[in-house]
Amino acid sequence: MEQTPYNFDIKFAYAAWVPPYKSEEEDNIEITSKLLDPSNSAMKYFTKIFDESISNCKIEILFKSNDSQENEIRKSLMDLMQKNTHQEKKKIADGLSKRLAKHTDNRNGTGLFVLIEGKKAETTRLLLNRFREDEVVFSDVEGSELNIELLSQAFSKKSRFYKLAVYEDIFSERSFWKGFAIDKQKNSGSSKEISDYWIKDFLLCDLAVNSIQGTKSFSKVIRNMLRKIDKIEEKEMIISAILSLKNRTDQYISVESFCDQYLNEELKAKIRTDMNDNYTFQSMFEIDSETYKQELGSKITTLDNGVIVTAPTFLYDEYVKEEELEDGKMKLIVEGIVEDKKLNKVTK
Repeated sequence: MEQTPYNFDIKFAYAAWVPPYKSEEEDNIEITSKLLDPSNSAMKYFTKIFDESISNCKIEILFKSNDSQENEIRKSLMDLMQKNTHQEKKKIADGLSKRLAKHTDNRNGTGLFVLIEGKKAETTRLLLNRFREDEVVFSDVEGSELNIELLSQAFSKKSRFYKLAVYEDIFSERSFWKGFAIDKQKNSGSSKEISDYWIKDFLLCDLAVNSIQGTKSFSKVIRNMLRKIDKIEEKEMIISAILSLKNRTDQYISVESFCDQYLNEELKAKIRTDMNDNYTFQSMFEIDSETYKQELGSKITTLDNGVIVTAPTFLYDEYVKEEELEDGKMKLIVEGIVEDKKLNKVTK
């Protein structure tokens, strides 16, 4: 097999046409697949993705283990790496394709599943990639043959729908528990179920940073920055972003992607410098809505005289004192220095 520009020797390259699952198929799912060789015009494109996969994948994932400390998908990948012939490897890859089909429905549509094994020195890398049929790669089934050709615009067209997982380690009985993934379909705002079928259902993985841990860590970064910055405009920008994000807690996010989406470059640079931890800055997690509400929500107190006091949950008890009076009324004392005061105009 060929060697990639990053000096990986490609040991095995495989592609399969994976249609949505039909209940009447039961266990008789038919997969049309083939081995890919260097002469295939699509291989240059696939190996480019293979080479760049570790740097492009931002979601760290871990294989889930059962009571026997085993994982079905990890075991299949370990078996594949130990097989000596391409046909033995292909049989295992076909099994993975059938599993993917079982977790694919009409929302996901037919897709092209690509699996590539490469080795550099003692390190082995496994790439699992799923393309939607109309994205980047043209695939067609003629009889029992799968034909794959690269579209002429493949290098200029940016796919909006693809899923990728990569595992890299030195082979041993204890290796290959951790990997990295990216899910462009999820990041584009699709529902949680569509994302889960790839990472959680098909790969049997969980995020390395769980939703509660990630949300708490993210909240701590944002609270620290709110306390440190002096410009009222920057504080307003962060608070506005917090409010916008609270209604979008069904997605993966990182501090970096939060900054890219909601903040300007100057504020992003301040947060990155303050964190001084590029890994945490880029690590993605799934937002836990309850934790987010507790950590970065707002507490609103309305009095019968029309006065409304609104404060971030994490600052309310620190700066707003509630004192119950004898007649049942509540006295609120708000502490702080007035940085800005605005009078809203009432228009008819």
